[in-house]
Amino acid sequence: MARSKKSAPAKKTAKKATARKSPERKPPSRASKAKAKTAKTNGAVPEKSAEPAAEPPVVAESPSGVAFDGPLALGFANGQSPAVMQYVARLRGIGTVPLGRPITYLELGCRDAMTAGLLAAALPRASVVSVGDDAGVIARGRTLAESAGLSNVRYLRGDLGALDGLELPDCDFISLHGVMDRVPAAVKTAVARFVSNKLKPGGLAFASYNAMPGWGPLQPLRRIVQSHRAGDRDKQLDNVVRALQYLKFLRENGAAFFRANPAAESFLDGLLRSDPAQVMRDYFGEPWEPIYFAEVGLTFGQAGLVYCGSTEAERNYTDLTVPETFWPLLDAADNDFLRENQKSLILNESFRRDLYCKPGGKNPADAFGDMVVGATLPADALRGPVRVGRRRMRLAGAIYKDLVPLAASGAYSVAELAGHPAMQEHGRDAVVTALHRLIASGRFRPFAAKAPAAGGTPPRALRLASAFNRTVLGTLTNEPAVYLASPVLGSAIRVDPFQGLMIRAMDEAGLEGAGLEGTLDRVLAILAEGKHTWRRGTTPITEPAELRQAAEAQFDGFRENWMPLLHRFGILEAA
Repeated sequence: MARSKKSAPAKKTAKKATARKSPERKPPSRASKAKAKTAKTNGAVPEKSAEPAAEPPVVAESPSGVAFDGPLALGFANGQSPAVMQYVARLRGIGTVPLGRPITYLELGCRDAMTAGLLAAALPRASVVSVGDDAGVIARGRTLAESAGLSNVRYLRGDLGALDGLELPDCDFISLHGVMDRVPAAVKTAVARFVSNKLKPGGLAFASYNAMPGWGPLQPLRRIVQSHRAGDRDKQLDNVVRALQYLKFLRENGAAFFRANPAAESFLDGLLRSDPAQVMRDYFGEPWEPIYFAEVGLTFGQAGLVYCGSTEAERNYTDLTVPETFWPLLDAADNDFLRENQKSLILNESFRRDLYCKPGGKNPADAFGDMVVGATLPADALRGPVRVGRRRMRLAGAIYKDLVPLAASGAYSVAELAGHPAMQEHGRDAVVTALHRLIASGRFRPFAAKAPAAGGTPPRALRLASAFNRTVLGTLTNEPAVYLASPVLGSAIRVDPFQGLMIRAMDEAGLEGAGLEGTLDRVLAILAEGKHTWRRGTTPITEPAELRQAAEAQFDGFRENWMPLLHRFGILEAA
């Protein structure tokens, strides 16, 4: 790393600030590898290991192969969820405030106005504050809160380098999504100190950022596109398209840079497949510079915070994410800071989702007993192999056969699942281990509250339960996802644009019984407003009959699989 002068003090500081031992550091026993392949995964059988393929940005597409064009939506980072932060902290044995109580949540660097409103809607007992320096975003946030009837969220304008001048409460949770890679070193230090001062003992801070070393070979591509983008604002998108075509020409004609950097070639392929407007916004919009974990971890460590882990659940398990060759190296690291720094290099990370804790909280006797776990996908999507870290896993074995349908409902705490008659033969430890693997798979997640028990038939007439979600769907977009607030999850559930359009149409049409014709009529009426274009592949669909046919083909599956889920999560209610 370039920061060689800081390497010695970094180790010293981090060792003091991150004395906790990582629960994931120890890999499965190597004394009996063949047995460990199955036994250590508690029935989760790994298929042939393979490094995950690069995930380039994609154009939003519905299950019908139809993509939307429209005003850009605003996303939600799952790591900003208090339930997710709490889960990762408890992997370290760190106690946090139960989510059923009133909590205080602070978002620093308000960039889209949506996150704070979504959390306020999903956690009605929480007090949420969002601080940012963009007057336009703050104004939109206040308008959103007023439109959605949210009284538990405040939007404040403030300079991240001078936060001490704001009157802000002590906090249980603080999030910095895409902040640390966008501010200079002095502001990083000021922000870290402020976070440490404002967090309550045991409080948690989420920090996400574009990271090195993964961005190393990709930075020249960004520089070239950004140089083309400069100039006339009205022509910036055209200039980005020309820059991408220029890079394509270089690649196709054997430019030495691409021959020496296969990662840059793959990255360019992803950009060329994607919507240019989305590419410009995500990669070449506001300025940012990727940074190393060592810099971020040292900054928070010197402020008195402890690195807890990653809000990407599978990232907290070495045996799921790191090739076995490197396990002894990580085992030999004498502190979490050094171990995490090594792992970031091994994994060639380009984006990180870190969690930091302020020491002093009360450690729970039972870290997971009161935690609720459930699935956020329909039952048919829970079957089959799943990629967990660098492995493809088949959740096989009797324990998963018994546990998955029971836990998927989200109606039970971990203690209740372990004590359920269907699970008693497996033992508590095995049940908890299996639940961790289910969460690592991405198909399950920690909930903020229990969902109603699954089963039965949902009401025949449904409507949106919150004004916030109605407001969000009123500006349906061409993003890969739409995020809706759920009081059961305590955060967001992600649906694709087609599903979002169907929910809005149902709500506005007043679905009764099957409701197919009325819902489809409303879908066409929304599209006729001209704010959205429905595409099949790259071809716009303009004929009403073809649009109706595309929507009708998806309606039954949506009604059978997603409507009951959205009802249980408090997003839809009886009309």
